[in-house]
Amino acid sequence: MKDAVFAYIKKKYKVSPEYPWKRYPDNAVFRHGDNNKWFALVMEVNRDKLGQETSDVIPVINLKVDDLFYRDMLIQQHGIVPAYHMNKQQWITVFLDGSVKQDQVFDLIDASFLATASAKKKQKIRPPKEWVIPSNPKYYDIIHAFDDTDENLTIKALMKIKLQKRYKPDKFTFDVLKDEYGIYAIRGPRGITNSLSAALNKK
Repeated sequence: MKDAVFAYIKKKYKVSPEYPWKRYPDNAVFRHGDNNKWFALVMEVNRDKLGQETSDVIPVINLKVDDLFYRDMLIQQHGIVPAYHMNKQQWITVFLDGSVKQDQVFDLIDASFLATASAKKKQKIRPPKEWVIPSNPKYYDIIHAFDDTDENLTIKALMKIKLQKRYKPDKFTFDVLKDEYGIYAIRGPRGITNSLSAALNKK
């Protein structure tokens, strides 16, 4: 997994690792070229320092998460804990031992890269946001909402949305979202992962 992470960052962001500590020659930093900020730190850490019972060494990656609510959800997941040796409110430590699926690790790297980018770079690379929005079928007819238009609506400040595709009820269940895409709770509007976006848009 560690090798895959290095290759992913090199290919997508054209960034090579830096090794700034002689005492820890295996610890690598990845940073932006324009503002010099870190977006990833790969380390070798003893498991017991991460709250594990054993003391064997494990490769991990520290990544920044802008959204505190999302960060709180992530650290409930096996293989993700509050950041080791960094700001625990804004950074997480992700195990690179297979506990977290590779696609999710890559998604979190992308999020960290964007979170630490300069304002100019953010404007250039930020993609259109895709959201998952909860809706209770007890109060809102999510099946037929797009069938008819209510001519009696008088609200002027509206967001226009268009139905693009319907999915079978068993396609994206809560269990599927959790197990395959790392989405554990949808209590309010939240962005989706790259892997889920690809699955939703797959023909």
